[in-house]
Amino acid sequence: MIVDAYSVCPCGSGKKMKFCCSADLIPEIDKIIRAMVGDQRKSALDQIDRLIAQKGPRAALLTCKIELHKLLHEGDAFRAAVLLFHEKYPDNPNSLVFLAELHAIDGDVASGVDLLQRAIEISDGITSEMRSLFGILGQMLFAEGHFAAARAHFVLFEGLASEQTRETDPDLLRRFQNSRQISPLFKKGLVLRPPRPNAEWRDDYLGVIELCRKAHWAQALERLVALAQRFADQFEIMHGIATICGWLGNDELSIAAWRRLPALPGIDHDDAIDAEAMAQLLEGFVDADAFEVIELSLEIDDLNNALERLKSQPRLRSVPVSEQEGDEGPPPRAVFLVADRVVADRAPPSGPQDTPNSIPILMTVISLFGKETDRPARVDFQLIRDANYSEQLAFLKEALGGVTNQVESPIGKIGFVGNLLRQHCFPVGELGAMSKDSIDHREFPWHQIRSQVLPHASSLLHGSTLAQASQDSALRLRAEAYLLNLSLFIDNLSWEISLNDLRREVGLEPLPVIPEEAVRGNDILLHDCARVPRFDLEQFSDSLLEQMLITASYQSMSATSVRCAKIILARPAMSDHSVAILAHQILSSRCDDDAEFKMHVFRAADGMAKKDHSPAQMLLEVLFESWQKQFRTSFSAILERLQRQHSREPGVKETLYQFLVEIGALQQNIAATPPAAQVADAAAGIGTAGVATGAAIWTPDSAASESATGKSKLWLPGMD
Repeated sequence: MIVDAYSVCPCGSGKKMKFCCSADLIPEIDKIIRAMVGDQRKSALDQIDRLIAQKGPRAALLTCKIELHKLLHEGDAFRAAVLLFHEKYPDNPNSLVFLAELHAIDGDVASGVDLLQRAIEISDGITSEMRSLFGILGQMLFAEGHFAAARAHFVLFEGLASEQTRETDPDLLRRFQNSRQISPLFKKGLVLRPPRPNAEWRDDYLGVIELCRKAHWAQALERLVALAQRFADQFEIMHGIATICGWLGNDELSIAAWRRLPALPGIDHDDAIDAEAMAQLLEGFVDADAFEVIELSLEIDDLNNALERLKSQPRLRSVPVSEQEGDEGPPPRAVFLVADRVVADRAPPSGPQDTPNSIPILMTVISLFGKETDRPARVDFQLIRDANYSEQLAFLKEALGGVTNQVESPIGKIGFVGNLLRQHCFPVGELGAMSKDSIDHREFPWHQIRSQVLPHASSLLHGSTLAQASQDSALRLRAEAYLLNLSLFIDNLSWEISLNDLRREVGLEPLPVIPEEAVRGNDILLHDCARVPRFDLEQFSDSLLEQMLITASYQSMSATSVRCAKIILARPAMSDHSVAILAHQILSSRCDDDAEFKMHVFRAADGMAKKDHSPAQMLLEVLFESWQKQFRTSFSAILERLQRQHSREPGVKETLYQFLVEIGALQQNIAATPPAAQVADAAAGIGTAGVATGAAIWTPDSAASESATGKSKLWLPGMD
């Protein structure tokens, strides 16, 4: 039998079946579970319905019934069963968990979080159903922008995973940590501060920490609020209230608590900045001062005439068309990048001629579609409805000529900072990437800061600019927090601008460097992000530097990761250490030079091989990255190494084959498994031919579209 009298009852009570609602149903429930395991779900559901008709709606039977409706995607039946379960057993943990899931499906995530907490309070522990709900609610909280709550739910979802579920579960926490749209202040994880040794409230506070470890967040918050009423102005207590409110998705209360912290007596200035920065993030730092995003479709009479006119425009550049770009229809006839000003292909040999004020910005991407059965020829694109909207739209209409109709639809909003972060310098140079012969790409970040950020009057600063707020004692802390948040976001963009650079720009004193002795002995994960970029990394010990690199990488603090990686590789004692592999991987991801990229990738691969770890998976990942970056030498060398050294490893040929099909280097084979010879030949033809023998890689201008072996050669976008 799969279950016996001493198995835990499915109802959620935590009791053994012999002593619970299923005591007389053990053989029947065993058959039901066997049917579920054997994918005989309809049969299992029929058995449950017969038992409910005979024995009544037992909690154990309703639990199995609801799980089956979920597996069978029977939404209406799931809803009816959940409501029946809650009506019959309102204080059953499973009843509350399923009702929480139903509320979340209906878009009421806050009620879902509250019901899950109630279920945990009356349960003896975290059940598999509760763990699953942590993952579901976390994803919904993430979608709604409650990032502190989302991460807290993801941490529990991952922390409660078994060995079996860990293999099949989505890696929600890793995706969260890798997202460049999320501030490192959220990624570091909000944790309760330890109490002071002699605090009168210490024992009560430790009890709160214990509740949090068991995921009893709502109860912990109630106790902290009661403590705050007895012991006013205690930093740890107020910090805990702000933190747990964030976990529960109650951003309004969390903001209020964070904003109370800076007013507490004796608070450290860095703690005050961090508290205000958290309040601004929860308030919507990225989405503040939002602009409408408009989707436009301009209908035209003469597509060919419009195409020729666009080709002659110095503010436009044609890019290759992907067959996947059509919206449930044929792909566009042409795609153009549009700059906000005239773009020169190449500066004179004497050096860069563009100044920060003349750097072209990518304004939009337009797609030209031919006439279809039910619609005329048209041009589709998106614009931000900001101060430049009318001028940009007028320019595109003039460039097209003969626009017969205009259809526009608001599709959402984007905040001032979000809009800033999405902007890119217009690509120049022969490969369509930033050319070192034209614009000095290091000037672009300062161009954005000086032309957009500094003149901006932000609602987060009560309508003041950063310079104005920095000189106003009532707004200075808000300005410092704003600069911290901005520095953490631009760190993800690889902009070489530090927090102190920004502070100097608006007339604030730079913050002091933090020496190793102020960090040693502490958990770096607990250090606030305001401090991390100021660490004196060059003076750190090898072990502390290694810990710092791992932490910065986990929190996606790009600039700090690069600083650590460079210092590690410059130390002979660390060059053969395991952490050097991570250092090379980090630096390769930031490379804009083909030879440097290849060097870091191969040193990381060699380091992994020395440690008896196969680098095949890493090489497959960077193969795609090298193709995206248009690094021809790296692409060919990595492809050759995969074929020569790793082609016999599980999954390598299949993954490589699928990748080559996706980029158009091979034709899709109808067989489920690609022929080994075909993968080997393709890899040899693309990799070794291009590297070892110097054979030409196929381009659209080649005389023939196939090699002597009959296999397609690879053309990299931009090589024409």
